[in-house]
Amino acid sequence: LYGAGMALLLVVNQTVAPIGNLFGGHDWTISSTYGWNETGQAVEAARREHPDAFVATSFYTTAAQLGFAIGDSDVVALSPRHDQFDYWFDAEAHRGMDAIIVADPNYPIDYAAGMFESVAPLTNMQVMSHERVIYTPTIYLARGFNPPSGG
Repeated sequence: LYGAGMALLLVVNQTVAPIGNLFGGHDWTISSTYGWNETGQAVEAARREHPDAFVATSFYTTAAQLGFAIGDSDVVALSPRHDQFDYWFDAEAHRGMDAIIVADPNYPIDYAAGMFESVAPLTNMQVMSHERVIYTPTIYLARGFNPPSGG
């Protein structure tokens, strides 16, 4: 019974709502797995307005989630953390380009913003579950990519 109860809690946590959030806590790891279809739709709307912009996020896990949600393997992470995106992304080939960037309060736009001439918010998302906000990504338009020398 204990195992079945724990399994049920895990299923609810991953599919219905982050259990901690329902009781006043906040679990970013689980919360950040919600709302990617809606976030992806907002990113696609921004892409229609800015078709030459590349798409990025401020953290490697969110880049993978967004890429999966919109079916685009070219979504990249622009973060201070060294990750696989540093090898996959040819920053020099994107010099001068604009970007649509998804960031959230745990991994803000600050680092990525330093690589652009200007950054402005496009959309503040609120992902809801059971009348509670569980995740709040913000979509930005960043203009004039200027990566650090050497990458």
